[in-house]
Amino acid sequence: MSVSDLFKPLTFLHGSPMRNRFMLAPLTSQQSDFDGTASKYDQIWMEQLAKGG
Repeated sequence: MSVSDLFKPLTFLHGSPMRNRFMLAPLTSQQSDFDGTASKYDQIWMEQLAKGG
């Protein structure tokens, strides 16, 4: 895969295609609540990422 491929849409068998091939890792380090749910900090951070496009 070339670097230019990173900016091409990625199509899956099911679900919506992604606009590019950059993904946010699903793991964070000591940021979730003790029961494993996303903390308020995580939710705010993800909202900021989403607003950035």
